[in-house]
Amino acid sequence: MAIVVHLVDGSSQHMYVPVRMTLDQLGAQTAVRLGVRRASDFSFFQLLDGCDTPRMLPDHLIVPEMCDKWTQLKEASGRTSKLLWRRRFLNADEQLLASDLAHAALTFRQALTDFLHKPVQAGDDPQLPAKIAGAIICVEFDHGTDAHVQQKLKEDGFIEKLLPRYAMKGIIPGQLDKLRVDIMRTQKELRPELEQTSLMQIQRMSRIFALMQNTNLFGSHFWKARQTLQPQTQIAVAGAPGEILRFNPWDPEGDLYIFVNLHGIHLLPAHTNPNQPVKLRSFTFRGVGSLNRGEGKPETRQRPSLGGYQPPPGSPVVETGPADRVLRWGARPTFLQLIVHAADQNKPSEEKCPMLLTLMCPQALDVAFVIHRAIAEEPGANSKTEMKEAGASGS
Repeated sequence: MAIVVHLVDGSSQHMYVPVRMTLDQLGAQTAVRLGVRRASDFSFFQLLDGCDTPRMLPDHLIVPEMCDKWTQLKEASGRTSKLLWRRRFLNADEQLLASDLAHAALTFRQALTDFLHKPVQAGDDPQLPAKIAGAIICVEFDHGTDAHVQQKLKEDGFIEKLLPRYAMKGIIPGQLDKLRVDIMRTQKELRPELEQTSLMQIQRMSRIFALMQNTNLFGSHFWKARQTLQPQTQIAVAGAPGEILRFNPWDPEGDLYIFVNLHGIHLLPAHTNPNQPVKLRSFTFRGVGSLNRGEGKPETRQRPSLGGYQPPPGSPVVETGPADRVLRWGARPTFLQLIVHAADQNKPSEEKCPMLLTLMCPQALDVAFVIHRAIAEEPGANSKTEMKEAGASGS
C-alpha cells in the first residue's frame, strides 16, 4: 500500500509500505530516502484533527493495520489523521549536526515550530521572543531593505510566523506596534552577523537554534489539563498516598499545561499574569539537576550565540519551588495520576513525602507514553532497574 509521510518542514514523502511493515521499519526507509544518518532520534506521530500536540506512536505498530484504524476513526468521528515523522525529543544541550545536514535541517525546523506553538509564558526573558523573531527574519525571509521589513511586519498573519502563540494572545494594537518596533530593532542588530558571506546556512541556523535553546522548557511536549481534587472511581496508580499536592492553591481546579521533556514533568498555569512570577512546578525523573535556570542551557556552554546573548538581570523569576521528583505515574483514557516526592509549598516546615496529583486530560494515555519514552532515553536510564525505580504503573 502507499502512504504519505509528512515532515515538520511542511513537505511530504510518498512511501510504499509492505503488508507487515512496522513504523520502525518505515522510519528506517524514510531516513534513507531523506538522507538522514541518525534516524534513531526520530519516531512517527499521529496528527489528529483538533489536537494541538502530535501523538507519539509506538515503533512496533503495523502500518497497514494502523491505517485501517485511522480510517475507522474518520468514519466514526469525521476526524482525519496524518502520519508525521519528527524528532522524539530536542535537548537544550545538543548542537545541529554539520555531518548530517538533513538531520540538522529537520531539527532546526522542529525547534522553530515548537517555539511558535508554545502556548504559555514559562518565565522567559520578555525580550527573547523578539530577538528570535528578528533572527528568523534575517535567515528565513528575503527581507531586503528596512522599509521592506517594516512593510512585511504589517502584513496580516506575518508576525504570527515569528512569535510564539502565547505572545499573541489578547494582544492589543499598541502592544502589537511595540512588538514590531522591537523585532525591527533586533533584526537590524543581527543582520550584520547573520548575513556574513562566510557563514554557511547551517551556521546561521545554529545561531538561531542556540537562541531558542535559551527558552525555558525547550524541547518539551505539552498538553492542556486541569487538576481535580475529587476522588476517582477508577485509579491509574495502585497504592496512591492519601496526601494530595495542590498545584495552584489559589485556583485548585484551574486549567494548566503539562510539559514533558527528557528531564521531567513540568506544570504551568494556563493563564498567567505577566506582572507576577511564573508559577512553575517541576518533578524530575531522577532528582538530578535539569530544572534550575542555566543548567543544560546554552549560556552555560562555550557556544556561538547571536550577539553573545545573556538573559538580562531583570528577567522574570520562575517559581520552581523545591526540587521534587516523580516516583510513579499511570493513566486512564481521561486522567493522569502522578505520585511525586514533594513538599507542600503551603507547609514549608514539613519534610517531603509522597503526594498524589490527579490531572484530567483527554490525552492522558499519550502523556503517560511520552513520560515512558523520556525516561527510556534520558542519559543513564539504560537499565531495567532504573526504569523500575522511576516507576511506570502497571495499571
